[in-house]
Amino acid sequence: MHQPQGVEGGIGDQVFTIVETMPSFIRQRKPRYPSSARRAGIEGKVFVSVLISEKGEPIKAKITKREPSDQKVFDKSAIEAVMKSTYSPGIQHGKPVKVWLMIPIRFMLR
Repeated sequence: MHQPQGVEGGIGDQVFTIVETMPSFIRQRKPRYPSSARRAGIEGKVFVSVLISEKGEPIKAKITKREPSDQKVFDKSAIEAVMKSTYSPGIQHGKPVKVWLMIPIRFMLR
C-alpha cells in the first residue's frame, strides 16, 4: 500500500510527521530536574517525540535521542513534562490531524 510521504497508518487513521501547520504549545509544562542528577551535577538534553491528537492532546511519547547518549536519568521527567503540556493540533488541508512532534528538552544546572 503506497502512502504519502510523512504519513503513517491507513486511510482514516493517518498519523503525520510533517503537516502544513505543526502543533505548538498552548501551555508547556516545565520538566522536573531529577534530584539524583542535580546531586551528581549531571546536565543533558533529551529529544522526546510526542503523538498529538486531532484535539491537541498528547497520546503517547517516547525518547528518540539523548545527549549524552547513555544518560537516561532525564527520560521520565521529560516524558511527564510533554504529556502534561497542552498543544494546538496539527493542521493538514484545513483539518486537524494526528501528528508526531519532536520536542528537545535541555536540563541545565543553574
